[in-house]
Amino acid sequence: LDNVKESAVAHSTMEYISDETTDSHCIVISEAHRICVSFRGTLSMVNVSTDADVRKLPLGHVVPTPVDLALRLSAAGRKSKAQSRLESAKSELWKNADVHAGFGFAYCSVRAKVMQSVVKLYRERPRPVLITGHSLGGALATLFSLHLATSLFSAGSIFDCAPNGSDNCDDGDSDDEFSSTGLISSERCRRALSMVVCTFGSPRVGGSTFA
Repeated sequence: LDNVKESAVAHSTMEYISDETTDSHCIVISEAHRICVSFRGTLSMVNVSTDADVRKLPLGHVVPTPVDLALRLSAAGRKSKAQSRLESAKSELWKNADVHAGFGFAYCSVRAKVMQSVVKLYRERPRPVLITGHSLGGALATLFSLHLATSLFSAGSIFDCAPNGSDNCDDGDSDDEFSSTGLISSERCRRALSMVVCTFGSPRVGGSTFA
């Protein structure tokens, strides 16, 4: 990881994001033609404990449902647009899916800062987003890619919104990471965003519904 950090500094701009409690680490690299998001794999006993925490969390506690995002946006002046998509956004995935608790808590510890960084860079210059990770990092990359895609294609777009919230897992009723500013239209971003996910040795992230 240190070599990656040195290379990133030499060739582009980089933000290093980590959480001491969960020992979760992520690098967000801004290059001329893409944004790279890389999550670190298992390297410490804290990470081993994360891997071993096989309890279940509802997916909506880790990645906000499309309905939750739509409701947040409706409070920001998009009521009619949000309401028109509420029913179609109720996916069976969020109704039935569980997430590996260790991976879920690790992702929640860094998700707000990672999302803020990616959104900021994309606003400055729309580019493809590459998301990657190895082992534990692959699991976190999977959760982030779902979060990014869901936010983009819900009733509005995270790219319309200024992330400003908590790093904590919530109860699934809201997503405080987003508030409306309307800086970039969601339709423009839906057309422009290209997202590639490439993980290595990633473990199973959830139950049979969200494997």
